[in-house]
Amino acid sequence: MPVVPKKSKRLWWIFLVVAFLAVAGTVSLISFSTFGNSSTAAETADASGEEASVKDTEKSDSEAGEKGKEGVEKKGEEKEGEENEPEIDPVPVEISEVKSKPISSYLSTTANLEAENEAQVLAEIEGLVVQLLVEEGDWVNKGDILARLDEGDKRINLRKAALKVQSEQNNFKRVQRMQSSSLISQEDFDKVDYAFQVARQEQEAAAYLLSRTEIRAPFAGIVSERLVKEGARVKPSDPVFSLVSRASLIAKIFLPEKDVLDLQIGDPVMMALNAIDDAPFRGEISLISPVVDPNTGTVKVTVKVPKIPGNVRPGSFVTVNIVRETHTLALTVPRKALIRDLQENFVFVVNGEEASKRKVVIGFEENGYVEILSGLENGERIVTVGQGGLKDGTPVEIIDA
Repeated sequence: MPVVPKKSKRLWWIFLVVAFLAVAGTVSLISFSTFGNSSTAAETADASGEEASVKDTEKSDSEAGEKGKEGVEKKGEEKEGEENEPEIDPVPVEISEVKSKPISSYLSTTANLEAENEAQVLAEIEGLVVQLLVEEGDWVNKGDILARLDEGDKRINLRKAALKVQSEQNNFKRVQRMQSSSLISQEDFDKVDYAFQVARQEQEAAAYLLSRTEIRAPFAGIVSERLVKEGARVKPSDPVFSLVSRASLIAKIFLPEKDVLDLQIGDPVMMALNAIDDAPFRGEISLISPVVDPNTGTVKVTVKVPKIPGNVRPGSFVTVNIVRETHTLALTVPRKALIRDLQENFVFVVNGEEASKRKVVIGFEENGYVEILSGLENGERIVTVGQGGLKDGTPVEIIDA
């Protein structure tokens, strides 16, 4: 290993010390500069913060002042609004008085009306249809001609039968004179008499067949259906027309056995066409079946309509209401006056110029009227139209219906 001189070692250490001192000074200078800058920034931030706080405080005070001013102005406006609140315009309404009248409860069901007398008119002989005299919907009387068949061969047969009758009649007169003179036996006379009677029967049969070329109405009624066309050939028992009588209509209803126990023949029945509102008409029970249908547990009840309104016809679908009970002095109001709220019923009663809402208890319903069991007095005025825009205490203006 080579030997380093002492003078070189001394220079090496001096160099290291100087380098160390230079590095340390540089670091101290950098730290001092950073600290100074930080302090200056902090002071600047503090100053800016103080100015911002002052400005925010002044702004908040200003906004608070403006809000307070606005609040005072708004309170003043509200106070003026309360003092000058506009009046509510009265609601136009129609009214009705609570009235006392009879009202009944019913056992209701539905049925189709049927003609009590209905039949198909059949051809009785074979022939060609040469003329139709009625159409569907026409009213006919008993015996009116509905259609005609070709009568050519029938009329010829009648003439032949008439000639035969004339011949047999002449022969009969001749042998009758001979018998009076005893010139003919009783046996020969009986043969001639028999031939004469047969000829007369043949003439009647030919006349009958000729008459059947005219198809006539068996009873008075309405032609409900025409089943042939002109030019068609019909045979005996072929249906030609359907005819229904409007003399009376019936409705067959089927009721549970328990509902029939109190019914009697002649009991009144209210009926209404389902196709027309508020068009009731009356009927009566004409037949109560003596047996119960084992399959359904019901009893057939026949209702007869003796007086038929003009708009009622066979086949009409009707509601049948059998009277069960009648209250002769019931307080009633129109059904349209009721306001239903859940399970309760209300009406608006007019007192002076205001309407007040009142709870009522209802009973029977009939023909657009409802029985009031409690909540109203006879003669009170209630709203029937316009109650949808009412509240308790709303002013109203009564208008004519």
